[in-house]
Amino acid sequence: MKKELKAISERTTALWYKVNEKYGNHVYCLCVNGNDEVLLCKGYTEEIAKGNREVQETLKKLLLA
Repeated sequence: MKKELKAISERTTALWYKVNEKYGNHVYCLCVNGNDEVLLCKGYTEEIAKGNREVQETLKKLLLA
């Protein structure tokens, strides 16, 4: 599991903490799937972004909203 979590870049993690602070726990979830792809989900099931770059762009948009 530790290996998979390394797929999440430091920039993505920093943005994630800001989004989590703004929206609260468990509204958006950041995780890594079995293919070492970073996923951003709304709740626990609705995938809204895949891959570090796309996740970062989505997190930035959420911070501007």
